[in-house]
Amino acid sequence: MVEDNMEEETYSLIFTSLKHPIRRRILRMLADKPLTYSEILETLNIDSGHLSYHLENLGDLTVHSNNGHYRLSSFGVAAVKLMGGVEEHSPASSKRRFKPRRLFAKVYPVILVLALIGASFHLVTYATVVSTDTNSTENLLFPLQYNIPFNVSVDETFEINVTIKHGTALYGHGFVVHEGFQEWTFSIPQSESTLTGWDEATIWLDSTFNLTTLLTSSPPQDVPFIVWNETTQTNETITVQGSGLSVVNPFDASDPSNLELKIFTPEETILTETFYRTRYMNRIDTSISPPVAITQTGTYTFKITNRGSWDWNGFLTANLQFQHFEKPYFYWGIAGFVIALGYIALVTVAIYKTRHKNDDG
Repeated sequence: MVEDNMEEETYSLIFTSLKHPIRRRILRMLADKPLTYSEILETLNIDSGHLSYHLENLGDLTVHSNNGHYRLSSFGVAAVKLMGGVEEHSPASSKRRFKPRRLFAKVYPVILVLALIGASFHLVTYATVVSTDTNSTENLLFPLQYNIPFNVSVDETFEINVTIKHGTALYGHGFVVHEGFQEWTFSIPQSESTLTGWDEATIWLDSTFNLTTLLTSSPPQDVPFIVWNETTQTNETITVQGSGLSVVNPFDASDPSNLELKIFTPEETILTETFYRTRYMNRIDTSISPPVAITQTGTYTFKITNRGSWDWNGFLTANLQFQHFEKPYFYWGIAGFVIALGYIALVTVAIYKTRHKNDDG
């Protein structure tokens, strides 16, 4: 009767110990060689409290030697053999096969979350122009004059000052311009900036080259001719006044890169640029300067130096554009981020609880 009780306790100890995966792993490790507590702890990568708990549950399956090593007892060796026999004939191991549905069930939520994060990022960053107001010196000079006269000889510099200030706009929007051929003032509304909307203002110059200044009259020429008088001939010449026009190469003369531009901002920043033709300009006499973002009120000074081989004669136009941008789907994007992060948090908590439950089992 006593032997039956001991045998029952032995089997109960073995099966109880083999029930948890960490305890089974400890037995496999000790089957290879005796290990210290620290070596087992480092290999399993669990906290010391859990390791002590599992070693205590292994009971008589392990022996703690005086030198600090843990090794298998005779019951522990039998338990390892039992595990080997069970795993060798396990239906799960012999019939394990790939299950696409299970993999799809795990991957599909991840794909949805990543897609939601990507769509939310697009919605948060997407911006559109709601309104655009543009004005220029050309509008203020008309009908007396269309543009600012711009005549600069080779290596000479032309200067124009444009002052930006906040003021009351015309008709509730737009700009007020005070003219003076080289001194201009644009009054714009106070800029606004929020999470979902903001204002931007830019200023630039247009340059038009007067191609008619390249036209020059042909000089007088002596034209020879023969005069016949019965049986004799006489060679004579006649002076003909210039009647045609000769033209300097317009592509070289009106090349916008000949104009070196230095822009002095109110922040005392100096920008060095050149004029250029855009793809929307089909005329060789028209060019534009790079737009400058208006970050604060004050005077923006444009100094234009002619680095070409011909005098530059033409006109300038100062332009200012005021735009309002909005993010119409910003809060939809925020809602998407909250849903995606909330799902990730729920999954993380569920995984943590599952692992913690298995460790305590």
